[in-house]
Amino acid sequence: MAYAYTLIEVGGIQKYILSTRKLKEMIGGSEMIESLKDYCLGTLSELGLKTVTAPQAGADWCVVMQQAAGALRLLFADRTVSERFLHAFGGFMLERCPGLPLYAATADCEWTSDGLKKAREDVKERLEAKRGRTTLAPHKLWPFSRMAPLDGLPAVGTADKEYVSLPSKARRSQELIDGAREKLRSGIDTALREVGDDEGRSLLPPDTELTWIDNVEELLKDAPNPRLGRVALIHADGNSMGVLFRNCIEANRDEAPEKQVAEMLALSETVDRCTRQAFREALCGIVRMDLAGRAPGRFYTVPARPLVLGGDDVTVLVRADLAFAFTDLYAAALERAGDGAGIRLSAGAGMVVMTASYPFSRAFALVEQLTDSAKKLTDSTAGGVARQLAPENGRRPSSMDYLVLTNDVEQDLDALRDHTALAADGSRLTGRPFLCGGLVPEKLPAGVTVLSEFLKDARLVLGSLPASHLRAAAEECRKGRAGAQRAWDKLHENVVLGLGGRGGSEKLHPASFERIFPKSFFTDDGEGGFRTLLGDYIELRHLQLFEKKGGR
Repeated sequence: MAYAYTLIEVGGIQKYILSTRKLKEMIGGSEMIESLKDYCLGTLSELGLKTVTAPQAGADWCVVMQQAAGALRLLFADRTVSERFLHAFGGFMLERCPGLPLYAATADCEWTSDGLKKAREDVKERLEAKRGRTTLAPHKLWPFSRMAPLDGLPAVGTADKEYVSLPSKARRSQELIDGAREKLRSGIDTALREVGDDEGRSLLPPDTELTWIDNVEELLKDAPNPRLGRVALIHADGNSMGVLFRNCIEANRDEAPEKQVAEMLALSETVDRCTRQAFREALCGIVRMDLAGRAPGRFYTVPARPLVLGGDDVTVLVRADLAFAFTDLYAAALERAGDGAGIRLSAGAGMVVMTASYPFSRAFALVEQLTDSAKKLTDSTAGGVARQLAPENGRRPSSMDYLVLTNDVEQDLDALRDHTALAADGSRLTGRPFLCGGLVPEKLPAGVTVLSEFLKDARLVLGSLPASHLRAAAEECRKGRAGAQRAWDKLHENVVLGLGGRGGSEKLHPASFERIFPKSFFTDDGEGGFRTLLGDYIELRHLQLFEKKGGR
């Protein structure tokens, strides 16, 4: 008997959430997607459809096959029931979440192992075809006299003294904002209050109220230098998730269909639980760092705000001075959580550091490219250095790549780096991407750097060498390896003679200088070229990531 296999999916979750300059609207859009499952279950209940684990007699049932961030897979008795559900659900979502790019497709499905596999493939193909069609939005044809400035859609009212569209107005719903904040409080506040100092004492007294911001500027008030106004948009995506789920399907292909569905659902829930656990641990870690050496006041602003949190995806806004630590802590925590659950998890992460006023949608376009760049570093199918990082037991390390924006830039990462990160002779002026997390091989291939070691060395370089000498050396590196060698010889001589240094800090020991920059500023990149980390170190100085706020 053929049942109706239905896939419902949000098209471009991060793109939708970040398609506005207003953090409050990002939070509202995120809560809409987070609530997708609840909206679905509510519609099923209103239609009198009960949720079951396997097909039943009659037509008043639905099997929830799989659920993830922004996606649901459902099985109905037949297409008539599926269409009735989609009609009711679509009407509800159109009223509740206008502007949410929601797609759905249905395929026939036999309740067998092969039938489920074919239905998964068919419905995905049909949904991709639907998403590939382009239509002309009605507002492009209607003669409206005023458009909302945020998204160019027809203005239907005002909010905060500006004209807004219906999608913007819906995303600013106080109910959505309150719902998102309540989930953070119930899921994370307790964990944050358990964060301790070096002596085991709680860093957050019971009378300190945690503040989850919905305004980007407020996130920066406790930064080491709030005037810089820099935040980081980070996206972490699980490595080899397709392989993980395919292995689950293959391991259960001889089991009864209900067993297969249960195992897939359980795996989805396990990955989601590990992701949320890793986020909590990373957030607790940066709060501990942020409060080290100082006491919080009556209110403490949490220095991060999750925008997407579910499945194997995390997209989060973090204060720039804590962003590197968050990325490294998250990767390590995800790996530990996976170990505890009996699955191998790691992630590739992309990060853009930017001013609070920079368009988030443009930043995320770069974040996606940076995430892909980070993943290629550890993708054994890519060859080169990546193949050397694939351990025998199949545990793939986590990695990250990042970009610091100082003004409006090229939107293509490769073009941008060709312009800013290549010397005259083709050598690379950056060592990114980096490995992060805890799955770092004992012996690293040439040209591979670990994020935590990079940051430790950055403290030595930036704290011990004069800024003028570093800038002069960097300029020589831009000319190529020959000029860089002369600059290295000169700076090395000064270090050996004990010259230079920065006021109030110790001079860099020659042995440390030679370890960080062995024989030259440029080193073998492991793929037939050369690279230097000098530009990466100097870039951190511009962000003042290692400077403490006065009074800490």
